[in-house]
Amino acid sequence: MQNTPLILASGSKIRRQILQNAGLDFIVLPPDVDEDALKNQHKGKTIAHLARLLAKAKAAAIKERPNALILASDQILSFNDRAFDKAKSMAQAKTRLAQMAGKHHHLISATVLMQNGRVLWSHGAKCRLDMRKISEAALDDYLAHVGPDVLHSVGCYELEGRGAQLFDKVQGDYFTILGLPLLALMKELRKIGYLSS
Repeated sequence: MQNTPLILASGSKIRRQILQNAGLDFIVLPPDVDEDALKNQHKGKTIAHLARLLAKAKAAAIKERPNALILASDQILSFNDRAFDKAKSMAQAKTRLAQMAGKHHHLISATVLMQNGRVLWSHGAKCRLDMRKISEAALDDYLAHVGPDVLHSVGCYELEGRGAQLFDKVQGDYFTILGLPLLALMKELRKIGYLSS
């Protein structure tokens, strides 16, 4: 299993960085998945179900590497019992952050490891993040510093960077909040013999 390639089916910069920092060898192949179409097809399903469905679809989209281990993950923000996608503009990011300020929201995550179209392992998690009350001036300052990169994150923040300033408290695995449950993943990779025990 150690000679089997590991493929990260994601264009996410932070997921790539998490794996690199942990010393894992992998290939990045961003999947071609119409996430909006999948969400529309499965309206009425729970957020956790949608996250699992999207993670599995991303992994299944990588077909050109038989026998490879395909790793894919998805994360959906839940606020006031509504699912949110990534903001499409800085104005939308500001509005969303202002709405969430002083309140809590959840990040619902799902991760799968597939080989030859079969799910070998799946992992789901729900993390709670309590955002502090933020003045409009502080919010403007934050957005001016982070710029359009904030639109790559479903929550309009990167907890590993300046986004940490927005929070009073977080509950849940740090790596999962960033986008990939690293410790659970490495445990599974050791179990299947990809990493040495």
